[in-house]
Amino acid sequence: MTDYLSRKEIISFRSALILAVCITLGSIATSVLMGSGELRTSINDATSVFVDLLAALGLLYAAQRSAIYGRHVRLAWTVLFLGAQIYTIGDIIWTVTEVGLHQSPFPSISDGLFLAFYPIIAIGILLLPKEPLSSDERIKILLDMGIVVIASAILISVLLIAPTIESNTGADAYTLALSVAYPAMDMLLLFALIELLFRRIKSIPVGPISLLVIGTTVMIGTDLTFFGQSLQKTYNSGGLLDTGWIVAYLLFGLAGVLQANSLNRESSSKDLELNYIQLTWPKYLPYIGAGAAYILLMWSYNHPLPVSFSYLSLGVGCIIGLILIRQIVASKENESLYNNSRRAEQEVRRLNEELKVARDELELKVKDRTAELEARNAEMERFVYTVSHELRTPLVSISGLLGLLKQDVEKGDLERMTTDYQMADYALSKMDQLLRETLELSRIGRIANPAENVPFGEMVKEALDLTTDKLKSRLIEVSVADEWPIVQVDRTRLVEVLVNLVENSMKYMGDQAHPKIEIGQRNDGGQTVFFVRDNGVGIDPSQHQKVFGLFYRLDPKSEGTGVGLTVVKRIIEVHGGRIWIESELGQGCTVCFTLPLANVG
Repeated sequence: MTDYLSRKEIISFRSALILAVCITLGSIATSVLMGSGELRTSINDATSVFVDLLAALGLLYAAQRSAIYGRHVRLAWTVLFLGAQIYTIGDIIWTVTEVGLHQSPFPSISDGLFLAFYPIIAIGILLLPKEPLSSDERIKILLDMGIVVIASAILISVLLIAPTIESNTGADAYTLALSVAYPAMDMLLLFALIELLFRRIKSIPVGPISLLVIGTTVMIGTDLTFFGQSLQKTYNSGGLLDTGWIVAYLLFGLAGVLQANSLNRESSSKDLELNYIQLTWPKYLPYIGAGAAYILLMWSYNHPLPVSFSYLSLGVGCIIGLILIRQIVASKENESLYNNSRRAEQEVRRLNEELKVARDELELKVKDRTAELEARNAEMERFVYTVSHELRTPLVSISGLLGLLKQDVEKGDLERMTTDYQMADYALSKMDQLLRETLELSRIGRIANPAENVPFGEMVKEALDLTTDKLKSRLIEVSVADEWPIVQVDRTRLVEVLVNLVENSMKYMGDQAHPKIEIGQRNDGGQTVFFVRDNGVGIDPSQHQKVFGLFYRLDPKSEGTGVGLTVVKRIIEVHGGRIWIESELGQGCTVCFTLPLANVG
């Protein structure tokens, strides 16, 4: 198929168009410049046969090259070619009879071939592929076609068929049948033309369709003009009117050439994109036809016509009925479109509302995320500053001690050397502890165990087991609540929190004669609050937030690095909870925090 498409054009459309124009101009010149006579008739008949052969050749060319569009398209152009071929044979017989035998070609066998041409061409037009329509679209098109067909039938019957029958009253039945058959066949071809105009055509470019439409219109118009001149006895064989048939057939041939040459030879059949065509101007034809039929009806009221007024009234009544049905269908379609547009509008409004809500939520999340990042950046800056400051202190101490150690070595003071070494070792140990706790703090939130449902009481027991020796050595009394909820947490981290809080309470117990630590829970406005309470020295309210700062210590002389409560706060916040202090100086301290409860329902 690709090799077939890659061949050059067999017939150039430009050359065919130039030839068609030359033939048309020659026919017009012959009809105008030459007087009526046998020579003009012979030239005109010979030209008609030559044009018929060219038209058939163009349609055959289209049939062969349209295979890429599929069997349906090729079949349609093949049927059109057969119709043109039959007409060509009829024209040859007509020319031989009129020019060679010098006999009247009407009636003759050529009439049978001419009459066969019309239904074959109509079938070929009807076979041209079309895109399926919806039921409502089909109904509207059928109604429009019905209006145009009835109006055309009224006009042709009144202006041609009825006068033809009346003028051939004395003729034999065969002649009368032939005289009526031609207008009837024109009506058949007109029906195919109307169907072509109203359909949605596919797989055929607009150029060939336009040429087919114009050619068919010119042929029907020429036929009807011929019948009118024949009724009035004004037809002149070989005259200018005969050029109409020549032009019609030239247009048929040009349509075939343009169809064949419109194919894209640079693409395979799989890549060929099908064209869809639907003309818009034919939608006015029903109104034009209805108006013409109504004018004819009004004219017949005061002017006698070959058909009765009741016949015209019936035809116009049918047209009005179809128009009313068409309006009802259009009204229902408009109502459906209106309802669909309303639903679409409501859907758009709903989507806009959802979009607005989503946009507001996104903006809020962006603001929250921005605030969170700003807070983290600020925390990171404080963290870096604090860490660098705290780590520098042991380094400065070590540097000074190394200088003292050098002096003591030079003096040989062994006792001072031992003291210097112990102090340097203490500074190194403190730096190591700071580094380990700083690393642990950085790991919180990044590296965590999967959350699990854990009874809070089990974690309290585990934390007390880890601190029991220290508690006993300091004679601290510990009380624990009896009932605990189940929480969804990282068990290891929460045990670390409880250990830190218990050790912090021990650290700041002061000189309390009866030291106590209480671990319990309470309900605040429907929220479970866990707490660790002691009766130690307490914390001034101004220090409640500061104690959670990195390396912050209430008493600089106390043991530890000041990282414990920072770690506790970070763990609680990673779990989605919050932590705070309730304390007054000299009245003990209560550290409160919340945690996510497990959904045990």
